[in-house]
Amino acid sequence: MWINVENGTAGECARQLLDALNSGSGERVHLILDGIADLTRARSSNSQELEFRDLLAGLIEPISAAVPEFLSAPIPPSKQTVMQMLAHVASYAA
Repeated sequence: MWINVENGTAGECARQLLDALNSGSGERVHLILDGIADLTRARSSNSQELEFRDLLAGLIEPISAAVPEFLSAPIPPSKQTVMQMLAHVASYAA
């Protein structure tokens, strides 16, 4: 699974990342994180999309730092917050 940067949106990336995190597959998570990194560097003329991309870029920092630990951690407040914000982006970004 990968994200097509030309057609991808922050919302689609967030949905794919949530699915990958819920699956518990570190490999899937890494693939999606790579796609998100590509997406955040891609151009867009839509200011709302750019805002969601910026939010998404900030959300993936704690995940990217330690994928195995993030996947296996019980649900501390910080992990719960990241998951809730990803769900928000997935729901409200185009």
